[in-house]
Amino acid sequence: MAVASAAAAIALMFSFSIEIQQEMASAQMTIDELWCAICDVEQESSEEVQGEQTTQRFDGSEDVTTMDEFIADVNAEREFDEQRLAEEQEENGIPDAQNMLSARVVSDDSKAILLNQTFNKLLNNNHETDESAPNIEEVEEELDSDEAVRRQIISYEFNEDTTVNDNIRIYTTLNETVQSLARTFTTFTNETNIELYSNGRMIITYDGESSFDERDETRIYAPHVYTIVNGYMYSNGTIYDENNVEIFADSLARTTT
Repeated sequence: MAVASAAAAIALMFSFSIEIQQEMASAQMTIDELWCAICDVEQESSEEVQGEQTTQRFDGSEDVTTMDEFIADVNAEREFDEQRLAEEQEENGIPDAQNMLSARVVSDDSKAILLNQTFNKLLNNNHETDESAPNIEEVEEELDSDEAVRRQIISYEFNEDTTVNDNIRIYTTLNETVQSLARTFTTFTNETNIELYSNGRMIITYDGESSFDERDETRIYAPHVYTIVNGYMYSNGTIYDENNVEIFADSLARTTT
């Protein structure tokens, strides 16, 4: 009898233990399911945010639109500058400059020769007649499609019976004179750019105090004698005489004029 009672007690305890284990397992499943649900929500939320960020970044967002507009503005500004410069060059005897044979003068000694030739011609002009006096005109020069600035054009016409090739025209700021420009170009010869074209015209450019601001830039259109008609040859961005000698080589620059 005692044995039977003991066996029954053990069976009851075992049954109770199983029920507890089942309840604990059920509770653990509920907790796991809850955590999984939370993980799913967090993952979906994270994916949704990433998706929205991706959409904002790549699918017509404000950032992308702004960058596209910036690139379009830069391209439009470049086209405006190129068109404006091409029109100015053509007006000063250099049509289709991009396709014309040309040479850039690098040596400071060679630059000094060309600058002296140009400014001596201007400063020694005796203005005996009204025709030889410079014409000074204040103009609104468009720097870009949205901005213009007051500048001046100083024009010399040395022989009205010839073409524009003999004329000298200076685009500069309002406060400049030929005398002040001569001093400036002499002082900053190394910062001056000179481009010679095969038809006898050249462009002398000084960027001014700020190379990024066109307001104080000076451009001079003037004649030169180093033309194909006069027997000079243009090749690889430089000029050779009839003996195939580079005329603006440093050691020869002072003997070529």
